Amino acid sequence: PTATTRPAPPTGGFNPNAYIGQGDRFNCADFASQAQAQAVLRADPRDPNNLDGNDDDGLACENNRAPYDLVPVPRR
Repeated sequence: PTATTRPAPPTGGFNPNAYIGQGDRFNCADFASQAQAQAVLRADPRDPNNLDGNDDDGLACENNRAPYDLVPVPRR
């Protein structure tokens, strides 16, 4: 994957806000792509689902399939 200068839009009408406020309920396998997981991380940078793993690099579910959004999310 190649990093872009701006976030890739989530595909298929994906709504990252539907995953917010539910605690640690979702894992990388719950998302169809890396970009979807990244959209959830972008919507809530506190990362209650630990989608960024243990490296805190601002990238969610880096092993998920394309499409990719490899613009890091600043972590709070």
